Amino acid sequence: MRSKLVLFAVLILCSPKAIHAQDQIQFTFNSTRINNSSIEEKNYSNTSPHILISTSEFRIPSPEEVPPGTHPEFGVRMVFSIENHHDLTTANPQNPLTLSYSQHEYGRDEKAHMEQFKNSSEAKQTAAKGQAINASMKSKEERIKELSEKVAKGDQNALAALEALLNEELEKAEKASAGMTGNVPESPTANKPYYSLAFFLPYEDSHMEFMLDMKNGSVTITKLNEKQFEMSFTGYAELYYDDRDIETISKLNKEAGQPNFGKVLKEKGQVSGKVMIGF
Repeated sequence: MRSKLVLFAVLILCSPKAIHAQDQIQFTFNSTRINNSSIEEKNYSNTSPHILISTSEFRIPSPEEVPPGTHPEFGVRMVFSIENHHDLTTANPQNPLTLSYSQHEYGRDEKAHMEQFKNSSEAKQTAAKGQAINASMKSKEERIKELSEKVAKGDQNALAALEALLNEELEKAEKASAGMTGNVPESPTANKPYYSLAFFLPYEDSHMEFMLDMKNGSVTITKLNEKQFEMSFTGYAELYYDDRDIETISKLNKEAGQPNFGKVLKEKGQVSGKVMIGF
């Protein structure tokens, strides 16, 4: 009898529920402390070169399941992704994978690259080609108008001439466009791996949620596959009001004398924590 009880206890400990009980999202951000081991929805997607992991404290219902005029509760949510991961090594506890380049930094560097290109000789040549196309088309406006009027009266010769003229201009534009696209050089960071990490925290008295966005810092991954995900992280983050919180956003923008659009910052600071998920 005792051996059967021991076996039963072992089976319980090894059951999926026991394994899932090890799920954990834990982090601190200023005075906010999150320690969440209840995660009902977990998703893992690897479509090279993109990896996406998302979690929700409560199951996310389909739109058909939500009664009109009501709002489902999601609890604490997380969205983590890696882009350009094709050349990364496989993460494991003995050889963890650390990424210290964020989506925010990637976007900043890509923008700086494009700004630099705008001032280059290639960009000036591209602009000159565009101006030449516009000038060519403008110079033929009267001829196009004249032929169009004749076409409207049923002149087939005018129709053939108009088609030839438009095709000629279209061919010029396509050739110039192909040349302009080819002139834009790839940035040094275009294929560099980068991560994004955001948490969504529910308002205390509303269905809305704050977004905590980690702008820079590092993530260290020890397990990353379709069965397990383990990561620690530390860095600088910003907490934003929900875009749907029109009343608060309008009030804060008015007080600051800012246009009433875009995300509104609630607070900023350092964030650090860890994530353990079993799929």
